[in-house]
Amino acid sequence: MIEEQSPVLGQPGYDDTARKRMFAYLLSGKDDSSVIATEKKAIVAARLRAQVALIHDLLAPLNNAFRATD
Repeated sequence: MIEEQSPVLGQPGYDDTARKRMFAYLLSGKDDSSVIATEKKAIVAARLRAQVALIHDLLAPLNNAFRATD
């Protein structure tokens, strides 16, 4: 008998990715634990620049108050 839907994936739904990963694990014996998401360098650099700018803005009033007491 010929089925229109995949015997592995079944009916399409929200869990397609989980079913595909499970099937890949059964075939290869390797899971996705070694996959690590990384951010793009430009995004990391922009976040770090924003953090430094925030710290600079927060310290500016303290520095001004310290200089005024001299």
